[in-house]
Amino acid sequence: MVAASPNNRPDLQDLLAFYAEAGVDEPLEDAPVDRFRQAAPQQQPAAPPPGSTEHAEREAVRPKVAPNTAGSRPSATQPDRPAATAAVPAVTAADRVMGRADAPVTVIEYASFTCNHCAAWTNDVLPQFKARYIDTSKVRLVFRDMPTPPAQIAAVAAGIGRCAAPGRFFDVAHSLMSGQAAAFEKGDGTDWFAAAIAVSASQTGRSGSC
Repeated sequence: MVAASPNNRPDLQDLLAFYAEAGVDEPLEDAPVDRFRQAAPQQQPAAPPPGSTEHAEREAVRPKVAPNTAGSRPSATQPDRPAATAAVPAVTAADRVMGRADAPVTVIEYASFTCNHCAAWTNDVLPQFKARYIDTSKVRLVFRDMPTPPAQIAAVAAGIGRCAAPGRFFDVAHSLMSGQAAAFEKGDGTDWFAAAIAVSASQTGRSGSC
């Protein structure tokens, strides 16, 4: 999600072009179907004939068209829907942030340390994105945990990140994302976690009680 203020913000087309060049807009083949793909349209049943009981019942519940009092095109009356961004929590001190606090654009990343697409973003795209937008004070990046299966492994990894010493979270994130493929291929996260703990400079280990 992107939230922008009007002052000195990067051009939207520039951001979109960057994502396209990085391949971020390619479909995620193993992503949940209900989140990334639209459901196939279902065939509508035939309308009941006029004069029938079913036709009368359908007409009784059909949305009514509001009067066109402003000279504009009529529209069906519908309850007001909240803006899509209304449910996104505001950035707080509890968030892990990369970049200037006063950057004109905020990018909020919801990611999991067991998500291979999240690892691809961190390993392959983030370095370019950071150099182009974050290091030039155009964007600040906010990282938020969104554990994915295996959730228990993702939660332990997230705990290591949260317990990192000040300023070390993104070093831990890089360690976890870069070592993810090898850890899953090996089927053992012991060395994976140990490497992240070493980078974190934390005194609490991986318990998450920090």
